[in-house]
Amino acid sequence: MRHPCIHRILRIVMLGKSAVTSGRATKARSPYAKILDVRSVTLPMLAFAATIAYFVLSSQPELSSEGSGGFEFNNFYDEQIRRLKRAQNTSVASNRRLQAFIEHLNKDLFPAHHDAKPQSERSKQEDAFNAALEEEAEQEKAEQEAQDAQERQRRANEMFGQENEHPSQGGDGPSGGDGSGQP
Repeated sequence: MRHPCIHRILRIVMLGKSAVTSGRATKARSPYAKILDVRSVTLPMLAFAATIAYFVLSSQPELSSEGSGGFEFNNFYDEQIRRLKRAQNTSVASNRRLQAFIEHLNKDLFPAHHDAKPQSERSKQEDAFNAALEEEAEQEKAEQEAQDAQERQRRANEMFGQENEHPSQGGDGPSGGDGSGQP
């Protein structure tokens, strides 16, 4: 959920599509954030952006509750809410990262309501934030790869362990071929 894609989706939804390319909301229309009087990012907004990102990257033809290809986007959205709440309540470090991400988004999307800094300072902070996001994503990827390797090893151990403990039935072992124990 910490990918810059989330940030861009929220910029489009709250400020309009020109905000992604120009960095500012369009002058022609009021941005949705102003129309809806939204002043800060919420957990449901983050879950929505993650769901939209997943939909765009998936091969699903439409975004629906049932998911025409078998994927249930409502369940995905609900799971994102649960994950965010867990991150908020689980550990101090997780909560701190989540709050830092939300604050970063708030300062960018709603500068009038959050301490807006000069553009050059914001750019430096955004660069540092993006670098931290990339580093964290790499770390998570490495952790996932390690977990996957452990799971593969566990499965291999189970598979080979079962073969050694349970020889194939009906063989020509010491008990004979019919399994009765009689020669």
